[in-house]
Amino acid sequence: MNILNIINVPEHLEVDFEEICTQRKADCINSISSISKEWIQAFPDINFNVLNESVNENFSCYELLWTGTHQGDLSIVDGYIPKTNKKVKFRSVLITHFPMNNKAYIRHYFDLITIFDQLA
Repeated sequence: MNILNIINVPEHLEVDFEEICTQRKADCINSISSISKEWIQAFPDINFNVLNESVNENFSCYELLWTGTHQGDLSIVDGYIPKTNKKVKFRSVLITHFPMNNKAYIRHYFDLITIFDQLA
């Protein structure tokens, strides 16, 4: 499961996506999908539950609880972390903003240290 399941970006909008803690960015839905696939490769059983949400016409905010098992290489800046078969559980916040300027601003915030601590 990936965050595209809850991001409802209208097709006519440009995208400005950033995964803040990894500094990965995307400018289209396909690029966001590629970033998600990297996480799914490392955690094939990754799943999230929406704990809290606030949604209106132009703005949404989701608190997510992710769980999964580290069963593949996890890409990091200096290389990768080989699979550990350890379970992880962490929270994130996903914010989407669709102002009237035909661009979707999407930010995903989470704490990598929490993930790394669980893999150690």
